[in-house]
Amino acid sequence: MTRPRRAGHDADDAERGSAIIEFAVIFVTIVVPLVYVIVTMAGVQRAMLATSAAAREAGRLMAVADDERTGRLRAERAVDDILANHQLTDRARRSVRITATCPDHGEGCGNGTGFAPGATIEVTITYRVPVAGFLSPVLGIDLPVGATNRTRVDRYRSLRQ
Repeated sequence: MTRPRRAGHDADDAERGSAIIEFAVIFVTIVVPLVYVIVTMAGVQRAMLATSAAAREAGRLMAVADDERTGRLRAERAVDDILANHQLTDRARRSVRITATCPDHGEGCGNGTGFAPGATIEVTITYRVPVAGFLSPVLGIDLPVGATNRTRVDRYRSLRQ
């Protein structure tokens, strides 16, 4: 004797296994992009911390240096070290700009270079963070992250000319 089929039993058989497909579709369309965004934002945060620390340290080293040449060398070395500590070693992705100005006279005060007692040292560091990860060489999308630091050279100190 065969049992009679319940109404809707065929519909249950048709639905069997669809939860796995729905999970896979939701996982691929929502979770994978979400993880990708989190990883990208972590890279941006890392670059923000690195550029901020590098600009601050480069400005400080430039302001306490005995002469402009020594200050620039120390500042560049500090920027290299700090960015390397944050695994930002691609030199093609970064730019460093160091300027020294006197507030009263503009560029070229004091010894003709702008690096003199009372001068303002401005360090701007920009790093372009790749957004597309492994597709970056194809897409070429970058997020520029930067930091600027202004430091004053002590007015009452002597500098070597």
